[in-house]
Order: sequence, then C-alpha cells, then structure tokens
Amino acid sequence: MLAGRFGQPDPDPNGTIRPTDPATPRGTPLAEGPLAAYAGAGSCAGLACHGSPLVGTTPQNATSASWWFTHDPHTRAYTSLLSARSQQIAQNLAGEGGQPIPAQQDSRCLACHSLPELAAADTPDSLKPLRLEGVSCEACHGPSRLWNRSHTAWGSLPADELKSAYAQSGMLWLNDPLTRSGVCVGCHVGAPAEGNVPARIVDHDLIAAGHPRLAFELTLYQRRLPPHWREFDRQHPQRGQPAADRGTESFEPALWWAGQISTARAWLRLAGDSLASRHGPELAHFDCYGCHRPIGAAVAEQPGEAGQPGWSRGSLRLNQWHLSLPLRAAWPADPSEPLEVLRKGLLRPTGKDAEPARLATRQLSATLDQLAQQPPDPAALTAAWGKHLAAQPTLSWDDAAQTFLALCSWQRAGRVPELAAHTARLRQLIAFPQADGVRFDSPAPLTYTAAHQAELLRLLRQSLGGLP
Repeated sequence: MLAGRFGQPDPDPNGTIRPTDPATPRGTPLAEGPLAAYAGAGSCAGLACHGSPLVGTTPQNATSASWWFTHDPHTRAYTSLLSARSQQIAQNLAGEGGQPIPAQQDSRCLACHSLPELAAADTPDSLKPLRLEGVSCEACHGPSRLWNRSHTAWGSLPADELKSAYAQSGMLWLNDPLTRSGVCVGCHVGAPAEGNVPARIVDHDLIAAGHPRLAFELTLYQRRLPPHWREFDRQHPQRGQPAADRGTESFEPALWWAGQISTARAWLRLAGDSLASRHGPELAHFDCYGCHRPIGAAVAEQPGEAGQPGWSRGSLRLNQWHLSLPLRAAWPADPSEPLEVLRKGLLRPTGKDAEPARLATRQLSATLDQLAQQPPDPAALTAAWGKHLAAQPTLSWDDAAQTFLALCSWQRAGRVPELAAHTARLRQLIAFPQADGVRFDSPAPLTYTAAHQAELLRLLRQSLGGLP
C-alpha cells in the first residue's frame, strides 16, 4: 500500500502511480515511485481552490486552507523541533557526551512532526522541503496528486456515490468518525513502523528525555483545534446545506465513541509490537504514577479492577488512559483476564512466552471491532458508568480524567445535566498541581491522596444522576 497508510492501489513496478484518478496530476512530480503522489499543502491553497481570503468568522470550503495556514497548530509541528526544548530532548536521548541527532533530522521526531511518509532518512531531497509545512493537508486527507483534480467534480455526485469516489481515489473519508479518529491516533497515540513510515512511538526513553507523555482524547482535542472545515454529513442528500449540518447533540457521542475505540486499537497495536521487539519491557505501557508517586502513608493503595492488580508499592499496572474506564465499562464481558495476561506478557523479557499475550491483544481487538459496529447507546453507557463508579473504592488519575472528559462530551450532547454543578471543582481536582510557579507533569506528589480520590469519586457519581 502506498506509504502504508492509505487505501489506494500499490504503485506499479515501473515506479509510476497507477492511474486511479482519471485526471492527469498537475505539475511535475517531485519524486519517483509512491512518494511522487505528494505535492504539499500548496496544491490545495490556490485562490480558486481552498485558499481564498478569510471572510467572516467561520471556515467555508473556499477558505479551508487559509484557515489552516492561519490558525491550525499542526502548521507549527515542524518548527517546534527547532525549539530549545526539542534540542534538549535530543541531547538527553544522546546521553552525556553523546552526539545528538538534531530533532528536525531525526526520523523518530519527523514521523509525527511532519508528513509521516516523508520522515525516513532516505526521503528524496526534493521532498524534504515539504517537511517544513508540518502536519499538513496530505497527512490527513491522503496524497493529493491522486485526487486533486477529480475531487473538484464530486460536488455533483449523488450522496450514495460520494464515499466510493473517495475510496477509489485514495482520499480519506474523514466524514466517518472512526476513519477520522484513526488518522489522529497514528501520531497522538502512536503506531508501529509500516511501509516507509517509521515507528511513531513516544516510549519511556523519549518521555524520560523530556517529551510529554501522550494522553489523547478526540473530542477535547477537536474542540481545542480551530476547525478549517464545516461539520456536516457529506452523505446527506442536502450536503453543504444547513439541513446536513451535524448538531453537537447527535454527533458528539459518535465522535467520543470513535475516539475511544481508535485510541484503544492504536495502543493494542503498539503493545503487540512491543511483544515482538528485542528490547526489554516498555515501561510506557504501564501506569506512570505507579512509580512516579510518593512512597508514603498518605497515598492510597488501590484494589484491583478490570485486569489491574491492586496498586501496591513495587507493582506495575497497565496504562489505563488508552483503554479507559468509560470504554471498559461498556465491554460486553469482563476484560480482566485478557488484560492481566497482556500485562504479564509486557513485563516479561521481550519475546519470552509472548504467545498468550499476543492472543490477549487479538481478543481485545476483536471486541473493539464489535463495539465499533454499534452506535453508542447514551442511556446504557451512562448507566454502565454509574455502576462501574459505584463499585470503585478508589480511582486512578487516568480513569478520573477520562471519565470527566467523557461526561463533558456527553453534557455537550444534552446528557448528564448534573455535571454542571460539579464541573469547576472536578477541574480543580484533576488539574496537575503547581508549586512556586512550576506546573507538575503528574498529579503526585502534592494532591492525589486517598481523600482527593474519594472526593473525585463522589462528584463523578453525583454527576451521573445523583448517585451517592
């Protein structure tokens, strides 16, 4: 598959692009073979295309590229690698006295801070300038030379034919929440190496060097992202008209659900890849705060739940962010057993007796595939969350934060109105502490005590409808 991520046909053996797009690609390709399909953000930004001057306060089709260039933080993804912090991370990775690879030249960094397909060290020099655009149009929509002419005619297609046009050309169907979230998690959760795309992994070494750990929640990230598109259903018979606009009440639950499933899928792929690697246990798969917390009487020890051993000094639980409590509560059967098998497998010397853990990842992934086919049932999900929280004597920070974000998402959809009375206090309880002007990257050591957890649990339960 071209670059490992897109659904269009393979390039032919002669190094040219098989003509799935009936139009002739514009301009001269910058490279031969599969990478010749990439043309950069400029191919989308013509005045007659998506680069019209900004007018008004909301993006329109003709101004989407202008909005992206002006407002979207993805445009700064590459330039962030030039910062003092990024260079310090590179030095930390090299070790004392080591020769660092500059972050803007390191494929580990470029794989998420530019087009993933252009991150490899052997990327043609003619394409390297496209890295400066950051995570640009083609990172999410697919290589533009495959569709940049034909897609201009799709506005006249019947709604039921539009999705097929996307699939046949290789342009990604971001109208679908699962497809959209699947693109996001490739960088915001991570992905094993595939095709010519390097591994996109923020491992424990990178976190220890100073990179933030990845904690992605789709609806929060999308709300914080200045949109360069208008949210409407492209398969609606009146697409582009107000009748097709997606209201928050109907679309928000679908977007949250897709984000949770795609996040868990991405994490399981990374876990499976770790089981096959030749290195030791990858600590990024485990609860950060199992180790990065005070060892004192004020810290609550936590009993086991959903495949996690009870937290005690010296034990390691799985990272709960990527397969969160709100998603685990919706599981059709208790996931404790496969999660515990996976946890033990990830702790073993890599490659040793890994088959049971691989089977566990396949079982968990199969369940996610089943859940992906089911639209979220708001009443059933909120009831499951309430039941799950009622059974918890304590709550990890990851589960508390994910539950709060889930409730916020569903509140925007007109659900859980009781949350409004507790939102401000819950934000205070979940926020990382500050001391002497320094913001901690962990809920410990200042605030996340047993009393802290008890208050969080009580307010979250009450937010689900007055549970005590």
